[in-house]
Amino acid sequence: MKKSYKYAQVFLFLFSFVFITSCNGQKETGLSKDNTSQPKQSEIKLPDNDPYFVETQEITTSHGPGSITRNVMQDSKGNLWFATWEGIIRYDGNTFANFTN
Repeated sequence: MKKSYKYAQVFLFLFSFVFITSCNGQKETGLSKDNTSQPKQSEIKLPDNDPYFVETQEITTSHGPGSITRNVMQDSKGNLWFATWEGIIRYDGNTFANFTN
Protein backbone atom coordinates (compact mmCIF):
# COMPACT_ATOMS: atom_id res chain seq x y z
CA MET A 1 0.00 0.00 0.00
CA LYS A 2 2.84 2.37 0.88
CA LYS A 3 4.59 1.61 -2.43
CA SER A 4 1.56 2.48 -4.57
CA TYR A 5 1.09 5.70 -2.57
CA LYS A 6 4.69 6.67 -3.34
CA TYR A 7 4.15 5.94 -7.09
CA ALA A 8 1.01 8.08 -7.02
CA GLN A 9 2.96 10.97 -5.48
CA VAL A 10 5.72 10.70 -8.09
CA PHE A 11 3.16 10.52 -10.90
CA LEU A 12 1.27 13.54 -9.52
CA PHE A 13 4.51 15.51 -9.20
CA LEU A 14 5.60 14.70 -12.77
CA PHE A 15 2.14 15.43 -14.16
CA SER A 16 2.01 18.77 -12.33
CA PHE A 17 5.50 19.68 -13.52
CA VAL A 18 4.67 18.95 -17.17
CA PHE A 19 1.33 20.75 -16.92
CA ILE A 20 2.79 23.89 -15.33
CA THR A 21 5.75 24.14 -17.70
CA SER A 22 3.54 23.66 -20.77
CA CYS A 23 1.22 26.52 -19.76
CA ASN A 24 3.73 29.30 -20.34
CA GLY A 25 2.10 30.32 -23.63
CA GLN A 26 3.70 32.07 -26.54
CA LYS A 27 6.31 34.72 -26.11
CA GLU A 28 5.32 38.31 -26.87
CA THR A 29 6.77 39.69 -30.07
CA GLY A 30 7.40 43.32 -30.90
CA LEU A 31 5.01 43.28 -33.86
CA SER A 32 1.90 45.41 -33.76
CA LYS A 33 -1.39 43.52 -33.80
CA ASP A 34 -3.09 46.26 -35.84
CA ASN A 35 -0.65 45.91 -38.72
CA THR A 36 -2.64 43.85 -41.22
CA SER A 37 -1.14 43.76 -44.65
CA GLN A 38 -3.03 42.91 -47.79
CA PRO A 39 -1.62 40.12 -49.92
CA LYS A 40 0.05 41.33 -53.05
CA GLN A 41 -1.81 40.52 -56.23
CA SER A 42 0.48 39.03 -58.80
CA GLU A 43 -0.36 38.43 -62.40
CA ILE A 44 -0.05 34.80 -63.39
CA LYS A 45 1.67 34.40 -66.72
CA LEU A 46 1.07 31.19 -68.62
CA PRO A 47 3.38 30.07 -71.38
CA ASP A 48 2.06 30.64 -74.89
CA ASN A 49 2.74 27.05 -75.91
CA ASP A 50 0.88 25.39 -73.01
CA PRO A 51 -1.17 22.56 -74.61
CA TYR A 52 -3.41 22.18 -71.54
CA PHE A 53 -4.60 25.78 -71.34
CA VAL A 54 -7.22 27.03 -73.77
CA GLU A 55 -8.47 30.55 -73.26
CA THR A 56 -12.20 30.85 -73.89
CA GLN A 57 -14.77 33.53 -73.21
CA GLU A 58 -17.59 31.12 -72.43
CA ILE A 59 -17.60 27.63 -70.99
CA THR A 60 -20.75 25.54 -71.21
CA THR A 61 -21.68 22.09 -70.01
CA SER A 62 -20.82 20.71 -73.44
CA HIS A 63 -17.17 21.23 -72.48
CA GLY A 64 -17.49 18.94 -69.48
CA PRO A 65 -19.27 18.52 -66.17
CA GLY A 66 -21.38 21.53 -65.32
CA SER A 67 -21.77 20.94 -61.61
CA ILE A 68 -19.78 19.81 -58.64
CA THR A 69 -17.76 16.67 -59.33
CA ARG A 70 -18.13 14.27 -56.42
CA ASN A 71 -15.89 11.45 -57.61
CA VAL A 72 -13.43 10.70 -60.44
CA MET A 73 -12.37 7.20 -61.50
CA GLN A 74 -10.40 5.76 -64.40
CA ASP A 75 -11.32 2.46 -66.04
CA SER A 76 -9.01 -0.11 -67.65
CA LYS A 77 -9.43 1.54 -71.09
CA GLY A 78 -8.16 4.89 -69.82
CA ASN A 79 -11.56 6.60 -69.77
CA LEU A 80 -12.21 9.04 -66.95
CA TRP A 81 -15.59 8.76 -65.25
CA PHE A 82 -16.99 11.73 -63.30
CA ALA A 83 -19.80 11.41 -60.77
CA THR A 84 -21.61 14.75 -60.56
CA TRP A 85 -24.92 15.93 -59.14
CA GLU A 86 -26.25 15.94 -62.71
CA GLY A 87 -25.22 12.37 -63.51
CA ILE A 88 -22.38 10.16 -64.74
CA ILE A 89 -20.03 11.58 -67.38
CA ARG A 90 -17.30 9.78 -69.33
CA TYR A 91 -14.26 11.50 -70.84
CA ASP A 92 -12.40 9.42 -73.43
CA GLY A 93 -9.58 11.87 -74.02
CA ASN A 94 -11.44 13.81 -76.72
CA THR A 95 -15.09 14.26 -75.77
CA PHE A 96 -17.38 14.18 -72.77
CA ALA A 97 -20.42 11.89 -72.89
CA ASN A 98 -23.29 12.11 -70.41
CA PHE A 99 -24.63 8.64 -69.56
CA THR A 100 -27.48 9.83 -67.35
CA ASN A 101 -29.83 11.22 -69.99
